[in-house]
Amino acid sequence: VLAIENCAPLGVDEDDVFEAYEHGVRSFGVVWNGSNCFGGGAFSEGGLTSSGERFLRDLNRLPVAVDLAHMNERTFYNSLEILEHPPIVTHTCCYDLNPHCRNLKEEQMKELRMAGGIMGITFVNKFLSAEKEDASLDRIVDHILYASDFMGIENIALGSDFDGADMPKDMEDQSCLPYLYEKMKQRDFTDREIEMVAGENLFRYMFATLSREEI
Repeated sequence: VLAIENCAPLGVDEDDVFEAYEHGVRSFGVVWNGSNCFGGGAFSEGGLTSSGERFLRDLNRLPVAVDLAHMNERTFYNSLEILEHPPIVTHTCCYDLNPHCRNLKEEQMKELRMAGGIMGITFVNKFLSAEKEDASLDRIVDHILYASDFMGIENIALGSDFDGADMPKDMEDQSCLPYLYEKMKQRDFTDREIEMVAGENLFRYMFATLSREEI
């Protein structure tokens, strides 16, 4: 699945989003950490712009995933008001376990669930814990458990961010995933719940999203 993280290049021409779709892009991450023409990112202020509102209405017309990762709270809530289909937050953690601006607060998780969305738990050290040495497989499970209280286990996925971010020493790459599943089992997740988080929830979401007919 081709994805764009930070859609700023698509803000030049209103037809760019449709051209990107024609070229195979199926997931659109609207902003990154800073502001762009569409809205405010996690490290900036300001909400969705008028261009952002137009952009999301265009995305409503396409069978694509809209990724709310990297948004600040204002842009996040502004986006939920406009989106007509379930969004996804591909890689984040829980703010109440570690108050990083890239993590979601309880109310955000509740609103995301009400919108039918998916939350991907990332393995990035600084999102898992304020102290790098505390980032671990167990800490990943902490965030999965906490998020499931507000999102429901059926709306939780893995959002590793293996492509360059700092990972816990016991989660260096995808070969470590079986150890994560074992940790989840030790923390009383059922085999069925592990299957759901490990990929089934995301597959179900993407299948439903991409099978919508283009308007």
